[in-house]
Amino acid sequence: MPRDIERGMAAGFTHYLTKPLDIGHFLQVADALLDAATTLPPEQK
Repeated sequence: MPRDIERGMAAGFTHYLTKPLDIGHFLQVADALLDAATTLPPEQK
C-alpha cells in the first residue's frame, strides 16, 4: 500500500520491495546495498 511505503521511507528504509517481487529490481537493490556497504567507513559498518 502506498501509505506503508511512505511510512517505511520516512522511517529510514532505503528501498521498499513489494509482492510480486520483481527479481531484476530485487537484484539491483541488493547489488546497490552490498556495494554501499563495502564503501562505508569502518565506523559506519
